[in-house]
Amino acid sequence: MNLSGRIALVTGGSRGIGKAIVRQLAVAGAKVAFVYQSSREAAEKLVEEQAAEGLEVWALQADVSKKNEADAVATSRYSLCHLKTGSRSSIPI
Repeated sequence: MNLSGRIALVTGGSRGIGKAIVRQLAVAGAKVAFVYQSSREAAEKLVEEQAAEGLEVWALQADVSKKNEADAVATSRYSLCHLKTGSRSSIPI
């Protein structure tokens, strides 16, 4: 699967199945933003690991069970700007 030029958003991406999905999407060429709720260390570690392999992955902190935070993730121009410029960081929404 070739996802070059695509942007993916994964919720619950810092651990377990979500982490594996983030990795596979990135390996396939997508720029991947993932949302984590409270596992900041795990999220930052995942971003660092993927960056070391030349993959483009970003972490967004939010509780998507709350409508306002889910809406902020889905519509955040700030996060899309970071995806386009290549800035790697944890971005609180």
